[in-house]
Amino acid sequence: MDRQTREIVDLFCATSDGTPQDLQRCIARGCPWDKPLPARSTQMMFGTTTPTIPINIAAQYKRHENLAILATKALEAGRPELLESPNLEGHSPAYLAVQNGSPQCLGVMAKAGANLHRACPHIYQYLSISSFGISIWA
Repeated sequence: MDRQTREIVDLFCATSDGTPQDLQRCIARGCPWDKPLPARSTQMMFGTTTPTIPINIAAQYKRHENLAILATKALEAGRPELLESPNLEGHSPAYLAVQNGSPQCLGVMAKAGANLHRACPHIYQYLSISSFGISIWA
């Protein structure tokens, strides 16, 4: 396994199911915490396409402590746009936190300053009474 692939595997594992200390060691070794993970590589290694950046992986896997590390790192590095970075399906980390039922992750994203309107998009659909076969003029 080449160096880049090893870094991707290490970072994915540390972010998805590692401890916060594992993730911090991985970042300290120079793993690309703010770079997109190649979907093709992760598809071959893990059997599923993963979100584009580690912050999305932490939100997807409900790892609020790891998410806090990555959100803090993004803010310290002057990269607040990473808080809104979409995964391969266009969903932000806050949206993933809501969809996966993780209030801790949503709290991390709120505290970091993420746009919570993207976490709970409002979709309205108006149905007419006639679509139910009911006639109000009977």
